[in-house]
Amino acid sequence: MEIKTTAIVLRATEIGESDKLVTLLTPDFGKMTVRAKGCRNAKSKLRFATLPMCLGEYILTKSKAGYIVTGCDAIDTFPSVGADLVRYYVAAVLLDGADHMAREDSADAALFLTLLNELKKVAYHDKPLHTGAVYLVQLLRLAGHALRPYCQCGEAGDYIDLETSAFCCDAHKGSLCMPLSALARQTLVAIVEGYDASVDGLREAYVILARCLLHTVGVKLMSVQELCKQWAVLAAE
Repeated sequence: MEIKTTAIVLRATEIGESDKLVTLLTPDFGKMTVRAKGCRNAKSKLRFATLPMCLGEYILTKSKAGYIVTGCDAIDTFPSVGADLVRYYVAAVLLDGADHMAREDSADAALFLTLLNELKKVAYHDKPLHTGAVYLVQLLRLAGHALRPYCQCGEAGDYIDLETSAFCCDAHKGSLCMPLSALARQTLVAIVEGYDASVDGLREAYVILARCLLHTVGVKLMSVQELCKQWAVLAAE
């Protein structure tokens, strides 16, 4: 049995002497773990097809042990990401988020398109740090926890409810709420409403959004922690 599908490589792990286990995100089959045989050999035609971020048309053949990559026509490998430190760290957040959100053998075209669109922005547009924060907001929306930047009473709110991703005022805050600085609130509102946010507020926004994903859907993004550790260097780029 052979299938053809568009896919993005989320990650790859070396196995055996020359193979890799590759995690693909596809619009038609969801997340798939496939084997690329001999791809670590210098002359292998599949070396590029196992690189994280590779976007391609994959040919997968069913074997007793699962699917094997038997062909790939590359569409884009986003080389600019590997050449730029900021883009690299943000792209890692994008791939990490999709890897945690996707389900094996469960089609999710919305998640695939969200990853693809934001990956293109990270690779080819300005302000990748802003794009990464927008992506986290989109993941919350896809999980059914859209960020709501105003309290139910209509006030702007000085807290964010980590279990619902909703802003809340002191009178309506729940048991698991996080206080917001004025800059964080302004930054999150900017992201949700579609205009540019201050770089100064983006680091705090990443932390808040990652905590919301942890408490709403159980997704822990170590990539956000790594990005924030490097923030002083990345924000200065």
